[in-house]
Amino acid sequence: MGIKKLIKAWKGEDKRYYDRVEYPPDQRPVLKVGEHEMEVINISVTGLYFLPNKETHLEIDQWVDGEIVFADGKSIDITGQIAWENDNEAGLHLNGGIAFPIIEEQISLQKTESP
Repeated sequence: MGIKKLIKAWKGEDKRYYDRVEYPPDQRPVLKVGEHEMEVINISVTGLYFLPNKETHLEIDQWVDGEIVFADGKSIDITGQIAWENDNEAGLHLNGGIAFPIIEEQISLQKTESP
């Protein structure tokens, strides 16, 4: 997926405005909330999909302050609201978005995938 496709216009059947950066299992960022650490499966400019751990008690509409730590060690502080949650996965809508770090991540992942 190229950078031009990273931020795209809404296409009727897909309700997302932005493409998501999909992470291979060995390069997944970590979402840190308090003492809890959770794997990030994918991330976009406005939200992320993650695997909550068993000790984390999340509720729909709950506000979360935390940090995303990327595979290269860089991190960003985030604030967001739980959009959905079930036993194995959850979605977090990011307050304010994180466009520039996501574009950097996409470029970084493309470099590691190139021969």
